[in-house]
Amino acid sequence: MKFDGIEITNAQFYIDLIRRCADEHWESYENQDYMDFQKDIQVDTAHFSSTTTLTVVFGKVQYGYALQACAETFKHTGEQKYADMGLTYIRRIVEIYEWVRANTKLTDHEIDSLQLIEGGFAAGPFLKGCMILHDKGVLQQDLLDRLMPAVECSIRFGLRMVEWGPFNRNLLKVTVFDRFSKLFPNSRYAEKTAKMAKFLIEDSIGRWNMEDTLFYNGIWYICTLEYFLENGIRNFRTETVFRYYAVCAAHLQLPEGSLPDYGDNRPRDFGCVALGIGFYEWCASHFNDGEIRYFASKFVSWANEYYKGAIASGWLVRSYAVAADALLQNDVQPQKPDYISGEVIEDLVGKKMVFRGSDGDYLLCNYRDEGNYALTARQNMYCTIPAPAEKVHHGHSDENAIIDYTYKGKFLLSDGGYRDQICTDGHYRADFYHNKMIVRNGRMFYEDKNFIQHIRNIGTYLKVETQKVFYYHSGNVEASRTRLDDTRHHRDVQDRTIIHFVKENMYAVIDTVKAAETYEYTLGPVWHGGKVHKTGETDFLVVQTADILQGPSGTEDLNLRVGFVRKDLPTDVQKMRRLGIDDQESVAQYFSEYLVQGEYIHFVTLLMPEQTAEDKARNSTILASASCQQVAGGKALEFNVEIDGVHYTFGMKMDETYGFTDYKHRPTYSFDAGKASYGKFTTDALFAFFAEDEKCIDYAAWMVSRVDYDGKTSFASEQTQFSNNDLSNNPGAINHARWEDHIQK
Repeated sequence: MKFDGIEITNAQFYIDLIRRCADEHWESYENQDYMDFQKDIQVDTAHFSSTTTLTVVFGKVQYGYALQACAETFKHTGEQKYADMGLTYIRRIVEIYEWVRANTKLTDHEIDSLQLIEGGFAAGPFLKGCMILHDKGVLQQDLLDRLMPAVECSIRFGLRMVEWGPFNRNLLKVTVFDRFSKLFPNSRYAEKTAKMAKFLIEDSIGRWNMEDTLFYNGIWYICTLEYFLENGIRNFRTETVFRYYAVCAAHLQLPEGSLPDYGDNRPRDFGCVALGIGFYEWCASHFNDGEIRYFASKFVSWANEYYKGAIASGWLVRSYAVAADALLQNDVQPQKPDYISGEVIEDLVGKKMVFRGSDGDYLLCNYRDEGNYALTARQNMYCTIPAPAEKVHHGHSDENAIIDYTYKGKFLLSDGGYRDQICTDGHYRADFYHNKMIVRNGRMFYEDKNFIQHIRNIGTYLKVETQKVFYYHSGNVEASRTRLDDTRHHRDVQDRTIIHFVKENMYAVIDTVKAAETYEYTLGPVWHGGKVHKTGETDFLVVQTADILQGPSGTEDLNLRVGFVRKDLPTDVQKMRRLGIDDQESVAQYFSEYLVQGEYIHFVTLLMPEQTAEDKARNSTILASASCQQVAGGKALEFNVEIDGVHYTFGMKMDETYGFTDYKHRPTYSFDAGKASYGKFTTDALFAFFAEDEKCIDYAAWMVSRVDYDGKTSFASEQTQFSNNDLSNNPGAINHARWEDHIQK
């Protein structure tokens, strides 16, 4: 069935994918010489790394995904050949294990490190396949008894994994332990694994996930749900959190259908990210939510087209299986979400801002920090994981970074990749790999004009705190401001204000930095591409060259014009390794000087799509009209730009407390104390814009008590003439949250 131009998934679609996985695995494995590992088995295993990367001896005979695919297909179709295929995989594992025990002198620890059944990702599906075949009566007890000691190797491996908390690897372990204890109740490890599963899941029952990446969120989603379904767990906390994450993912979805690549992730990935599909389809069915249904189908439909049908991955069988079961119970009718700009979904946990326009215009700003939840799990992980550049967990130093900017199906900006032949000049999670403001203490040498080289470092994660200042929308303008407090390390407070000109599909990014101490600072915004071409005094054309970022036919010449509005600060273009590609290029504007405590420095960057000669001429005209300056003694900023005959004046306080005076009485603010003049406009608003054409001026202002134009008051709040014990103890002006109006010329 098609809806809104996308192919809507159903239970049979997922069953067919699972069958394809079973058939493709069998084609590879049916005639495999699965005992040829013998030539490698005599090596000293002490140097092996027990990871989930399958680089050990038995990596080539990992049957977990194949076994679950066969068992699920047998469950849904009743075709005996799939049960027989599954039993064949089980017998092979038994034969391998029994040969190793009989013919080598390896200890338990050494055998465990070989991972006959890989203990993280593959063991869960392997045990699920065994459970299905056992429940259907085709896996007999004698074979199950012979299998038990082989599976115990995976269990011992899992018991040595040192981590716990609400994140992906822990939940992989939970599903393995829980299924093992049920399938092998007579094992010497059954009681312990049952307890461990119960204890390890506790941090994930109705609680927030501690990972800031959809790549690994997918694992946590599906494993948590599998455990809940197999153990009958359901309460108001699980319902609330599950629905939150499904709706959040739906509203993060890119226009093409893929999901954003913040944190440890890659653009347009369909690996771990897609493990969330079963979770999304279950949420759609369980909550009878057509919007989640639409989102899941759009994600799968996009992937099926982008990967040319190659989405029948054994890796994803566990997710497809949950999706099929859910849709068999309740196949919800899809409903297109009301994709809007703004917060996704709130500003305490998710901490994302998304902007949307026409022609696939999409921009995502991630301002999530580590947060104040999962404290003990984070503290434990600091003691166990040897990844100093990681924001716990699987996160980057990407607070206040623009993760993705797409237009017409092409990435104009993207995040920096994940484990792509690990970078030699710093960890890929470091702040300077992201489209964000970078701050370093101290000044550059006068002879050194290479800002990007100066800011590179090993990338150790330094904890910061973030919060939303505002999100506003009025007419053709959407604007957000998010704050990064780094007073503990680099001694600064950064605000990123993003202004979206909706009809024009372009952005202005205003970065302001407040010095927290009197010292020398080197700082500036960095923007990343494949190639960077200088097009003007302080403007550049950023061309994305990575294959993964390209758009559909007709967008080959579509690129991003990056214009720095300030002409008094230097710029720098340097090569950098990103997305696993050498000689990518990045551009920055920077400041390297002395700042006094409380002093502000600002940058204004225009981001404009550019494809044709007309676009180039238009963008050049816009850039020529743009200007910015600090006013009100350096406490506020004025930004002017003319776009297609409309002159915009933006006025904003860089210090939102500017105008607060007498803290002993309420209200503490006054117009005279907090006013700033922006050309002909004077206001005490936190943020305001004035859009002027030949006939009139439309304006909007937030946190405002008065707006004057050309010496005349256009708006003024009422003056209180009395005190109120609950609200005030002093007469004064009312500060309105918002006001909009127009002025006729």
